[in-house]
Amino acid sequence: MNTYHFLLGNTPKFSVAEIIAVSRATRVTMLQSEVATMDLPSDEDAIALLEKLGGTIKIMRELAVFEKPTDDDIITIATKTLTRESLKDKIAFGVSEIGRDHLPVFDARSIKTHLKKMNYTAQFKEGPRGGVPTALLLHKANVQEIVLIGSNTGTVIGKTVAVQNIDAWTEVDRGKPYFDAKKGMLPPKVARMMLNWGLGSFEPTEKPVLYDPFCGSGTILLEAIALGHTKLIGSDLDPASTRGTKENIAWYAGVKEANIIPEIKTGDVTKVTPSKKIDLIVTEPFLGKPKPNIAKVPYIFKGLEKLYKGAFKHWTTILADKATIVIVMPTITAEQKSGKSYTYSMEKFIDSLSNMGYTTSSEPIEYSRSQAVVRRTLYKLEYNKQDNTK
Repeated sequence: MNTYHFLLGNTPKFSVAEIIAVSRATRVTMLQSEVATMDLPSDEDAIALLEKLGGTIKIMRELAVFEKPTDDDIITIATKTLTRESLKDKIAFGVSEIGRDHLPVFDARSIKTHLKKMNYTAQFKEGPRGGVPTALLLHKANVQEIVLIGSNTGTVIGKTVAVQNIDAWTEVDRGKPYFDAKKGMLPPKVARMMLNWGLGSFEPTEKPVLYDPFCGSGTILLEAIALGHTKLIGSDLDPASTRGTKENIAWYAGVKEANIIPEIKTGDVTKVTPSKKIDLIVTEPFLGKPKPNIAKVPYIFKGLEKLYKGAFKHWTTILADKATIVIVMPTITAEQKSGKSYTYSMEKFIDSLSNMGYTTSSEPIEYSRSQAVVRRTLYKLEYNKQDNTK
């Protein structure tokens, strides 16, 4: 087994939850705030894992650990790795430093100088201190990246072995024919993370029936298809959304050669009855306007709570026992006239769902962009039929 370090996305807590759910790892530790660590058998396993994840930017294999590495230590490890893992006598490389802002910048050109002394043709790829641009690592197979990761106990020297395929994510995000910006758009990476988090409740060999009752443009369904799931159902109140979802699925089938056709229904979330019992719901319902009138926030939340309560009540009639629900709920922090701020969330509402047989199976996770007024809070629940009949 080798030790690998995962550079996490902008919500590390969610990224780690996804890694655990997909890898079934019993031990994932935090090297520092944006880097998680776990053991894997090989680079091939790391590459395969990253292809499934939405919340990890890249994976790096650990080469050595030093409390206080000298420049010579770094040069020695780097040159040994670059020469061993290069197929030719021409080496192209870059250097990334993560969590070392408090230290002087390492002079990466010293590695190039050392390689030249060893009679290698060396090409140093300049980039920001955070590393070689992902696009370069993705498109230039011969470019290697040495990584220096700072932590409370020292510095890890590593090598990047897998990077997120930004081209594939961009294609799904921007290439699909239908979208509705007015309704808010769930990023494909977040949809993938939500799915993986939910699927972590099932054995890898299980094929749960998955339902998105607020399917919008079909982002969650598309990501489920990408993961190889076939038992898929979606619905939405808006006929334009269900038509758009079908359009997007047809487009995706053409681009990815994926012949999976989900069951798509148009109707009220409190009335739609899928053809099969549902094992897993993954969804982002209507969260209200992205920039609401702050004075009206209490009333907005009352209206949303009514919508959500009706949905959860109806779902008790369509869910299988022990079903899992991953759902986004809104959170808003508003400043009062007194100058004090107050946070509106659905936490109490989620707690009240125990009366219907729903219990939270993980801590909620907040996911949002820094400038967002309405923040996404993700909840994971389990539905237990026998609790509902007590």
